[in-house]
Amino acid sequence: MGKVQRVIFFGNSVALMGIEASLGLDPECEVIGRAPTIDPQELCSLHPDVTIFELDAVPPELLYALSKEIPGLLLIGIDPESNRALLWSGQQAEGLSSQDLTQIIHQARFSISASREKNEQPTKT
Repeated sequence: MGKVQRVIFFGNSVALMGIEASLGLDPECEVIGRAPTIDPQELCSLHPDVTIFELDAVPPELLYALSKEIPGLLLIGIDPESNRALLWSGQQAEGLSSQDLTQIIHQARFSISASREKNEQPTKT
């Protein structure tokens, strides 16, 4: 078994509560709390690995600040209206060549294409 991921939730939607309940059953996830809004100081003190939040309730500036403040924090925005999740990457790299950047772009595009193909496959009934 890998490292247990510390997960915190921000928001009050039914969809978010369902995800919280589901992850609470996963032995590799530890749900460490839920709050209606993000308090950056409180968040830092809890040392989460993953923050899951309602996409429309958090300004992008706050997400950017959090990704700088807590390196490696996985930020996942949930849009309950469209059943969509947006992953914010706080990964940092220094001294990249243009070839390194090209590789990052191709990896991201491959990941996005694979995700789209998976979502477009017809479901079996």
